[in-house]
Amino acid sequence: MEVITWSEDYSVNIREIDSQHKKLVKLINLLHKETDEKDLHKTVGDTLDELIKYAVYHFSFEESLFAQYSYPETRVHIRAHTDLIAQIKNFLNKYNFSGNVFPIDLIDFLQKWLIDHILEEDKKYGAYLNSKGIN
Repeated sequence: MEVITWSEDYSVNIREIDSQHKKLVKLINLLHKETDEKDLHKTVGDTLDELIKYAVYHFSFEESLFAQYSYPETRVHIRAHTDLIAQIKNFLNKYNFSGNVFPIDLIDFLQKWLIDHILEEDKKYGAYLNSKGIN
């Protein structure tokens, strides 16, 4: 069962970023699936590590566009990215040391964060970058 189903409502109207957001959704859904299965401690840890790496890549991509097009809310947006990565790394560290089944709280957190972030923050830069001719 998916915890996030992609909706065109989440589109920022920038093809590459929408594609990256879809990959983040896919990784969160995979993580959810793995937490429902027993004896997958290493698999869950690997998926969470992949999620961190991909999020860093995605955020770097966004931030390069912000710099290139002088996005006025860059500082605030970068802070949100930095905070999320720190929180996910904290979850990963706890998970690696606990050996327990991964808490559903993380999935809920990631789901809420991603959707809220896209709808509230990313839509802003989407409109801004669209006005600069970025699609």
